[in-house]
Amino acid sequence: MISICLLLMNFVGCVTQSSLKASNSLAQCSVTAEMQVCETDDDCALVQNGCCSCLESGQQTAIAKQHQKAYENQCRSACDMILCAQVLSQHESCQASGVRCYHGMCQLTF
Repeated sequence: MISICLLLMNFVGCVTQSSLKASNSLAQCSVTAEMQVCETDDDCALVQNGCCSCLESGQQTAIAKQHQKAYENQCRSACDMILCAQVLSQHESCQASGVRCYHGMCQLTF
């Protein structure tokens, strides 16, 4: 009985550690308010918000173009071990038609 409990504790410990690694990776792949600062509409770009695209049950958001490449590179490495569901997202951000600069912040347009 004790060996079964120890085995279960070890398994739960492994799951918890991998969950923490995944959540740390996801935190590295998120758009901050600082990354959305803009002056004109041309300063903004549409990007995937997190590890999964709208084709993979994810979301999208607006970001300042000056941060786009660094953000996408950061996400590429942070999301390396993340699996996304192959299901079209129903999130409202996936219906965005573009981006704009509104009161100094990049935003989605619908």
